Amino acid sequence: MSLELLNSVEEPTSFSKPSFWGTIFKFFASLKLAITVLASLMAALAAGTFIESAHGTDSARILVYDSPWFGAILLVLGINVAAAALDRLPWKKKHTGFVITHIGIILVLIGSFITRRFMIDGQIAIAEGETEYRLTLTEPQLFIISQKESRHWILPLKKKPFAWNGREEIKAPKRAFARPTLSKRTALRNLLISSHKNIRSFSHSFLFI
Repeated sequence: MSLELLNSVEEPTSFSKPSFWGTIFKFFASLKLAITVLASLMAALAAGTFIESAHGTDSARILVYDSPWFGAILLVLGINVAAAALDRLPWKKKHTGFVITHIGIILVLIGSFITRRFMIDGQIAIAEGETEYRLTLTEPQLFIISQKESRHWILPLKKKPFAWNGREEIKAPKRAFARPTLSKRTALRNLLISSHKNIRSFSHSFLFI
């Protein structure tokens, strides 16, 4: 009798621990991470607004919007949104609005990363009835012009968020003076800058050698 009772007792159900990648996925899809990222993004945007109001747009872009840590916040937000959408698989008809909203956020974030990577920011003044091809860029550049060899080099300078006075050591790119080859993007920028004959911007400096 006792043997039959022992055999009839069911063994406790064993719960398998989630895998390492499953734990990582659940972390990125969690609501806690979403709240943390959104709070961080709101704080960053608030700081950027105050800096822009006090010191101008360029200072806000250098210190906040174009900084690596702000890009990291947007990246984590994109991963969180994508993971939250994938966590609902398989999607059903009631998830239509949820999926469309999350895909829209992901597309906006992808567009912002493309803009940060490939955009060329500048100003162009066009009078009514005229055609203009010259573009003024705000990026600081050092023009080195050799009058003897009829050659020139353009070295990018690091932007400063605030006005400053002093000296700064400039490190030219590797073999910049031996063979001034430029990438397509840099060549485009340099072409646009050099075509502007009347540059009156504090961000451009000329050195004749």
